[in-house]
Amino acid sequence: MKAVVITGAGSGIGAVCARRLDADGYGIVLSGRRRELLDEVATDLEHAVVVPGDVTDPDHGAALAEAARSSFGGLDAVVLNAGVGNSAAAADDSLEGWERTIGINLTGAFLVARACLPLLVERRGALVGISSNSALRASPDDASYSTSKAGLSM
Repeated sequence: MKAVVITGAGSGIGAVCARRLDADGYGIVLSGRRRELLDEVATDLEHAVVVPGDVTDPDHGAALAEAARSSFGGLDAVVLNAGVGNSAAAADDSLEGWERTIGINLTGAFLVARACLPLLVERRGALVGISSNSALRASPDDASYSTSKAGLSM
């Protein structure tokens, strides 16, 4: 069975990706910070494993890779969807706000991708980063968000 890890899978784009890939016969590893939302999405899926956690935790990526290996024998794709959109103009953003947005949207994607790469290489799998038009055209009030999405797109 083909398998996919989806971060930010408890709502929005991540939940839609999970339902679509489940319909295509994939085993789904659902990642997100809110277990109750992940469990709700999982009830609609035929083959799903819920692994709650924070993508900024370096151990979470390893847990996702292990869940894919132990539940589905490997990994064919990772959808890097976890993200936050709250941001501010560079002159108005706090260091904590900047670091939170960059941490979740960019560093979190790196940590999950790095942990999953060995399994993806085995099956010639794919990394899919969910970015935004803000990666190409920043608005004045979204410095950290635009920067994080530009980095993810690169």
